[in-house]
Amino acid sequence: MAKCYKTKNFDAALKVFASVQRANWSAGNFLYTTALLAAHGSGKREQVPEILERMLKAAKPYASRAFQVALSAAIKSRQHGLVLDLMECSKTLDVKLTSEHDHFVLRSYAAVGDVDAALGTRDALQQKGFELTDDGVHWIVHCACRTDHWDLVEGLLTPSVASADQEEGAVSEATREIAFNTAIAAYGNKERWAKVVDVYDMMPESLRSELKGWHLGAVVMAHARAESKEVKLRALEIFHEHKHEAGELTYGGAITALLETEQFDEALALAEDMEQKDIAWGENVYQAITLALFRRGTTEDAVQLLEETVRSMGIEPNGYLNIIRFYTDRHAHLGVVQPAPTVSAPCKPN
Repeated sequence: MAKCYKTKNFDAALKVFASVQRANWSAGNFLYTTALLAAHGSGKREQVPEILERMLKAAKPYASRAFQVALSAAIKSRQHGLVLDLMECSKTLDVKLTSEHDHFVLRSYAAVGDVDAALGTRDALQQKGFELTDDGVHWIVHCACRTDHWDLVEGLLTPSVASADQEEGAVSEATREIAFNTAIAAYGNKERWAKVVDVYDMMPESLRSELKGWHLGAVVMAHARAESKEVKLRALEIFHEHKHEAGELTYGGAITALLETEQFDEALALAEDMEQKDIAWGENVYQAITLALFRRGTTEDAVQLLEETVRSMGIEPNGYLNIIRFYTDRHAHLGVVQPAPTVSAPCKPN
């Protein structure tokens, strides 16, 4: 049955399920959820209520938990329509709904970008006396970022993320950290660097100091990619504040900022620092160091590094040409260019 579903042979999957039912064999949640997905995927939505009813009866006294399993399967398969159908069925099947079910629905609305419906589900939860879980906060913020509702993003990133009558404490702080990290990831993954900077500007100092990993790297890179030189230099300040835990993306952002502010020797030195700490160069670092070598006038070293990059990482050289041309035109200098220290790429990036 699973094989039929995976190959999108939904009718065959439903036939297998029907055979199991006729034979009166015991069917677990997996078979029922697969049947639900197949029925909805094949356009036979009229079969969903019957399959769900059988599933809930088989699961007694844990029908509420089984209904969560059905919702989860629909969400993981990105079948938002099935989520709505299941919720409609719950009314006639007298399913005891909990806040967990509502959070599944919120997640599904958020995943398809229906911010109004997601907010409506959140409001309904709060009217019942429930607060959003950390997962719920994540999905609301992600949806707001994805749909460009900046006013909503600002509201979600304020202290009001926590309950108004809840004392400020570890839970509230942790929830706010999740909200900010979600916004940084949502904008950073789309390379909307200006928005990442805006989110960082809203962060309280207590959360800025906790930045680490990918989120820290995205913040540094976002500042490095800004138009303003002042903001680019701020990337270096953030980098040095967190240098003890900086990874490849964070180093890459700092090197990019140095390149953008024409501090070529410093960029090369930072690349050497990465090698000494056994931090593998990523594509951003290779490109930035190649450009730094070009700008410092050490063309032979730049070409050699470019060749090593193509050979060891499989990066197409065409990806560099427009960038090199852009930087050469943008930062053209008159006069004699000073020699730069030679930087060789690691033999094999990890």
